[in-house]
Amino acid sequence: GVERYANKKTFNHSISSNKRKISSSDSVKALNSILKIAPHKDYQNRSVAISQNGYFMIFNGDYLYNIFKPSRNLEKYFKDSAVLNKVEIIKWKFSIFA
Repeated sequence: GVERYANKKTFNHSISSNKRKISSSDSVKALNSILKIAPHKDYQNRSVAISQNGYFMIFNGDYLYNIFKPSRNLEKYFKDSAVLNKVEIIKWKFSIFA
């Protein structure tokens, strides 16, 4: 696995991120449940990821630059921000039908 890290700037880099109030345990859960990751469409040195628990994450290398639950559809948010031909699937989501 990849060791990633965050600091106070991750959660306080803007007024909107200050209002999100994401707990460190939710952040760790998001990091441990990344479904897919891809390079950021607009910033060469960043990548974007989505987690199983609904978080959208932006990384600058191994540094967790930002994390939040988007107000609109998570998959659409990812598609709008990622280089789609370079998406790496980390975990598959399975649905069980009874």
